[in-house]
Amino acid sequence: MVTLRNGNQILPNWTLHFDEVSNNVYKVVLTDAFGREAATTDHDLERAIKTCEGYAFDIERQISKNWSRFLFDYTMLKLQDIVTIFSGDPKNAYGSWGVRVKDKILTYEGRDDILIAKDSNADAFDYKAVALKDISFDTFNEYINFVK
Repeated sequence: MVTLRNGNQILPNWTLHFDEVSNNVYKVVLTDAFGREAATTDHDLERAIKTCEGYAFDIERQISKNWSRFLFDYTMLKLQDIVTIFSGDPKNAYGSWGVRVKDKILTYEGRDDILIAKDSNADAFDYKAVALKDISFDTFNEYINFVK
């Protein structure tokens, strides 16, 4: 995990703020550009941030006008230091994009509206895929962890 600081962007356009409200008890709030908040209180700071991240992800999933663009930006935030190649443009055509980390590839196929993760050394039919409408926070992180 990146260094935890107030003001960090944890998700695209969501800013982190946390305070120790009691001895080893933290209030964590993620706020987006429109003032929407995802918040929790916990004695484990990293777990509280992860919980808020999941809440904010669900909010974006429900309201985002360009879900594939959000997922691209989120992917780039999560993998920013290790992405070797990225292609496509989530703003054009069907919004298809792809990122490569060493021998692993994460691709969004805009025409079919699916997210695909695969090992480039594996068989062409050996991959994981999920429909964009079915992506949950846990599923997305599973795909990100696969390519890491």
